[in-house]
Amino acid sequence: MTALEVIAVATAVLGLIVLVGRVFSPIVKRTKDISDWLEKFRRDWEGEEAEPGRGRTPGVMERLNRLDGELSHNGGSSLKDAVQRIETTLSVIEEKMGNDGVQKRMPNKRPRNVGRVS
Repeated sequence: MTALEVIAVATAVLGLIVLVGRVFSPIVKRTKDISDWLEKFRRDWEGEEAEPGRGRTPGVMERLNRLDGELSHNGGSSLKDAVQRIETTLSVIEEKMGNDGVQKRMPNKRPRNVGRVS
């Protein structure tokens, strides 16, 4: 094999390596992006234990269970209990206003000089 043939073969091999790199690098990059996304999803789903400088992160199921607890009665501190208290208060206000939505006459208990600048 002559020196010219060796250079031609080496050039062809290098060209093939560059071509393969150019063709497969987007595929490898996309595969790495998907792998990173799946790893992030797994960590979010399962949660993460505490590490130095970072607190524990609960997983999805633990967070959903916490939300489920807020949507059921538990003696006064849940979101559902708060909504029920608000609805009860609104019912009392509606009774005082009457069916037509107009407030019934109630004595004005506020002194006349409150809120005025002299």
